Amino acid sequence: MQFSNLPKPADAQKAKFGQEMFKNAADVPQDLVAAIFGNSPYLSKIIESEPEFFADICKNGFDFAFVHLIDNVRNLEAQELSKVDLCNFLRLTKRKVSLLVALADITNVWNLQKVTAALSDFADSAVTLAVEWLFFDKAKNKQIEAECVEECGFFVLAVGKLGAKELNYSSDIDIVVLYDESKAKYSGKLSAREFFVRFTQELVEILQTRNHEGYVFRTDLRIRPDPYSTPVAVSVEAAEQYYKNVGQNWERAAMIKARFVAGDAVAAKKFLKFLESFIWRSDLDFNAVEDIKSVKRQIDSSHPQKPEVLFGFNVKLGKGAIREVEFYAQTQQLIWGGREPELRAQATCNALLALEKTGKIKAGNAAKLIAAYE
Repeated sequence: MQFSNLPKPADAQKAKFGQEMFKNAADVPQDLVAAIFGNSPYLSKIIESEPEFFADICKNGFDFAFVHLIDNVRNLEAQELSKVDLCNFLRLTKRKVSLLVALADITNVWNLQKVTAALSDFADSAVTLAVEWLFFDKAKNKQIEAECVEECGFFVLAVGKLGAKELNYSSDIDIVVLYDESKAKYSGKLSAREFFVRFTQELVEILQTRNHEGYVFRTDLRIRPDPYSTPVAVSVEAAEQYYKNVGQNWERAAMIKARFVAGDAVAAKKFLKFLESFIWRSDLDFNAVEDIKSVKRQIDSSHPQKPEVLFGFNVKLGKGAIREVEFYAQTQQLIWGGREPELRAQATCNALLALEKTGKIKAGNAAKLIAAYE
């Protein structure tokens, strides 16, 4: 591997320490080692604990290493693991994914879209494995039929950055957990509602509780219907009634990015089909813009700094920052997407390109917004 434009080491002593570790590794570029050890204590610590994995990345390339990591997660037999083993496996794999993706990013081998897609793919795989393990675990107690995970009525939707496969290094994962009680093959002592609530609480625990190996992902369930009044797992019937009667415009914008991640794919597909009528309206919905503006004003009041003020500027929520580009794309989608399905892209940059292609924004502006977003 040969790289150009690597950052110079800020700490020469640590850079030298790293190079000494790999002085006999022919496939490991010394300039890369110096750049990492001389600038990033976090990545250096991972390399020290995973030297063989780091050497394999350098030898076989980022794409090969990532496919191998994800295959390990997807092909793991969940029923053969204890809960402790599952939690440690996911945290150790997250550590490797973090290192691999950061290296591909720093060396400019992967672009932003590939970086965020890789982080999102791992999150999908981690959630899926955790859900599968929980079903097998509950089946041991004869509470539910584990062999019917794909037809269990329980499913997890990704929303937010995970839904659009735009996850970044520090992102929480936003998920919505739903269940169709009529399909659930549940026979325990609790009500189905109580069972799926506890199931979801344990799913979150597996993903975000910190142990000696760290954590997998902070997990946010607040985009579910009426989050301050509903349990962490919501029945499909209750969710549909909520969206039919009191769903808000900001929720319509949020659910543009909803997609299936784990559990019952058939039940999820049916619910996502229902959501289309909630999100997309055939009339030109300019009222939605005012609601989104209200949300944006609340953010601006908390994060008033402009980009020129570097210290304290919030690159996600500040004026002209990431969320502003996302809001712009989503408001235009809500206005026009009911009539023009080609505008219903989940990813922000794809939405901007579709809006320009259909003449909803001026030629050249999509490229400017995408460049600012990236």
